Amino acid sequence: MRLVHLSDLHLGFRSFPRRERGWNLRERDLATTFHRTIQEIARHEPEVVLLSGDLFDHPDPPSTAFLTLSRGLSTLRGLLPQVTVLAIAGERDTPFTPADPGPVAVVDALPGVEAAAGAPRAVHLQEHRLHALLVPHRAVLRPPFPELRPDPDARWNILLLRGTPVGRERGAEEDWGNAASLSRLPQVDPEGWDYVALGGGHRHRLWRRHVWSAGSLDRVGGNPWREATEEKGFVLFDLVRGEGEFHPVPGRPVVDLAPVRLDPQAPEVGGRRLREVLEGIPGGIEGKIVRIRLQGSVDAPAAALPPGLLRAVERRAAHLDVRVGPEEPEAPEAGKAGGEGAATGVRLQWQGGGEGAVTLGPGLWALVAEAGADRARMVEALREQNGEAPPDPGVRAPNLRLRLEAPAAIPAGMAGAVPGQVQLLDDAAGLSHLLRRLQDEGQRGGDAQEGSRGPGGGPEAGHISEEGAGNRGEERMTGGDPKLRFRLREARADWVEAAGDLEARTMEWTRERQEADTRLQTYRDRARELRGRLTALEAQGAQAACPTCARPLAEAHPHLVQLLQEEWETVVQDGKWWKRRREQLENRPEDLRELERQTLRLHARVETLSEGGEEGEGTEGRQIHGLAPESGIQGEAPAQGGAALPFRVDRTSLRAAGEFLRRISEGEIQGLTQEVDPEVVQGMTPGDPGLRLLREGGEASLPGPGEAAFLAAALLLAGLQRPAPVPGGRNRVGLMTALSGAEGDLRAVRTLEVMADATLPWPVLVVLPPALLTRCPELFQGTVELLRDDDGRLRFRASPGGVAWIHLHPLPEDSLESC
Repeated sequence: MRLVHLSDLHLGFRSFPRRERGWNLRERDLATTFHRTIQEIARHEPEVVLLSGDLFDHPDPPSTAFLTLSRGLSTLRGLLPQVTVLAIAGERDTPFTPADPGPVAVVDALPGVEAAAGAPRAVHLQEHRLHALLVPHRAVLRPPFPELRPDPDARWNILLLRGTPVGRERGAEEDWGNAASLSRLPQVDPEGWDYVALGGGHRHRLWRRHVWSAGSLDRVGGNPWREATEEKGFVLFDLVRGEGEFHPVPGRPVVDLAPVRLDPQAPEVGGRRLREVLEGIPGGIEGKIVRIRLQGSVDAPAAALPPGLLRAVERRAAHLDVRVGPEEPEAPEAGKAGGEGAATGVRLQWQGGGEGAVTLGPGLWALVAEAGADRARMVEALREQNGEAPPDPGVRAPNLRLRLEAPAAIPAGMAGAVPGQVQLLDDAAGLSHLLRRLQDEGQRGGDAQEGSRGPGGGPEAGHISEEGAGNRGEERMTGGDPKLRFRLREARADWVEAAGDLEARTMEWTRERQEADTRLQTYRDRARELRGRLTALEAQGAQAACPTCARPLAEAHPHLVQLLQEEWETVVQDGKWWKRRREQLENRPEDLRELERQTLRLHARVETLSEGGEEGEGTEGRQIHGLAPESGIQGEAPAQGGAALPFRVDRTSLRAAGEFLRRISEGEIQGLTQEVDPEVVQGMTPGDPGLRLLREGGEASLPGPGEAAFLAAALLLAGLQRPAPVPGGRNRVGLMTALSGAEGDLRAVRTLEVMADATLPWPVLVVLPPALLTRCPELFQGTVELLRDDDGRLRFRASPGGVAWIHLHPLPEDSLESC
């Protein structure tokens, strides 16, 4: 009695702009992987196939996703007429409204399929004396939880559940998220079941001998490079023997290149370094999903590389993602808090149809309402109760209260915070004025935008580079001060020397990573080949053909199988060693990090001296013209002509915001810059802060229609990640309102993915409609929904985050790590 367990198909998932035969490239990739998996499953002839959630990428999938699933299951039944498919809904294909059954309920109508979308469901297969309990996402997201009991009269008991175990797994912290106690979670006793199939999380994992998380079939999400070294596939489990095995399924290769340092003054040097890294990729980059990480003080990556180089790489790869800046830190698991001592303890309290509160930890929190007017009321209530803005009588709801309250005691990791004080970082309180002014400028017949491109519409005058942003010769940099000029030259020499040492060490690390990549892929390919030969030999028995003479093996069959089995085990062991080696080399070694820190300190000194500052001042404290300094946080008047932003915006922040914009737009926007010199940006009007989006080719232009929301998100993210001290030691909470009107378009989803990938030290409240929340519910720590009763009265309802957590007990001391 064998079963196959797979999960997280994410059919209908779309990402990256490239299309192939009318399909989005990634949507077609997942469909191809699914059909390839169906063929592989049929070779093993299981009696039951388990699908543990997220069959579709969102609860309103395109028709192509339904077609892919129905054709795949039809093919499976054609190859295995007696097979039964058991399926449950996950967080992605569960509608936000409980009354909506969702797409998985439709799958239940297909022949040979038994599915559960909302409530738990027991299925009995009499021919196998098998009892299966199907527990979808909605049943374990909030109490009351179902009782998970096996059937004592059944020969086999299978639990199919959408949830991720938490607790003490071998060195893990007991603080697993935002729940107060493990006893308040769904309790799963694995000993009462013959197999427990878990869904949730994209990495396959063996929790116990008969408890598996199958992981996703492909690398989905906006950051597939996070799982570049993880194999994808399905679990084959033999109920009689009580043993399982993970079977990998190949997908489109994902390549994450080692960082390449750029010198804005020498594009050919950066181009040479990038070509060397590209040439070291086994098999080249053709048809692969490639990420290039560039380091250096550049506003747009194309400006610091030879012309056309990135475009040439983009044409060869299936998708090219360019990141500028330091290596991104590992993000916490979806739906999980940001680590030890990170929880701020700030409480969001509400009144309206009852009272309630939820404790906010770092990460994204959703404020949801169906009607746009109700979303505006929530924002108005937050601003009014926290003293951030005067009330708007046209929006205010008298019986609606939302308030942020800091804890009486300061949590660990929050040194300097003051009890009872919370600062609301509102992306619209001041930023909206700035964006409105920029949009007004862009709507004046295009004069300002054309002016930003320079005479004749060319990009020369509008191209903002390091030199155009303040480095226009030592004389101008130093104001003619000979002492300052000498210190600048000395600092540059130290920086160049450190950058050379950094480049040499980086190339050494790069070569080690590439060797590990090559060896790991070689061992994986060999293991698949040997496994295929073993499977064929076992199926054909003594009549299998000899690989040398093509005659039946007869009595030599067991000996050959044993030899191949031993070779396969050796290859697997060696492959595991190289996988660990590759994982060790994923992050930069400490000596390389120290070289980078030293280089950055020297470069900051060069920038300080280049802009006429005193040594030790650094770039962090210099304000950008037209934007308020820290006085904007303290409620003082902003600078003349500027908009009061609740955080500092300087060149470092603009580069960080530009990187977020590049990721949100998937390369359409190359960066963000600010220039206040009318000689550089022509057509500037009085009060214009000079913020411009950098397009491909170096063109600097005003935000276009619909881009203001993403600019707001990028600036808020950059401000939240600044390490500057909080004025008065107050706790911070971000408020993101720019996506309130987005109904789930790909760029809005991408914005939320980028925000969730960022390391957020504070909670961020995101105001959004349910249609957008259902596209990526796992990104949020929790949800506060504003509802209307039948008589129109408003009330709040709080829900936990999009990922359902379970308590798997008892966990043995030898709990296994990821396979």
